[in-house]
Amino acid sequence: MSIGSKFKVNNNGVLKIGKGATAESGTKYWTISANNENSYIAYGGNSFQKAARDDEIQKDEYIDDNINNYNSTKVYLGTDGISLGTKFSITNKGELTAYSGKIGGWEIKDNVLSAGGIEINSNGTIQANYN
Repeated sequence: MSIGSKFKVNNNGVLKIGKGATAESGTKYWTISANNENSYIAYGGNSFQKAARDDEIQKDEYIDDNINNYNSTKVYLGTDGISLGTKFSITNKGELTAYSGKIGGWEIKDNVLSAGGIEINSNGTIQANYN
């Protein structure tokens, strides 16, 4: 069932809302699905994607080749996890992945935790800068 070009419910009960919701292709709409093993609410895709560094990102079914800025256009909230773009995710087992931010005064960077002149690198090295 469709109402105009921005609202559609298919035979499986999947609801699509937004620009392009009734088109056969495109990803510029919100999807709500409760009929699959993994229920979800999503924008720009329909599956969970674990966060990754830019050099690890591989386009898959979650990232439509037509989206130019795929790093920041997706939101996914499902029974299998939460992801915002490609830089932040939490799995349903509680595994948090983020490539920037702060925790308890420590700054998270791509491969480094740093605070107070101390850097802990993902390669196992620790550096301290004393002034």
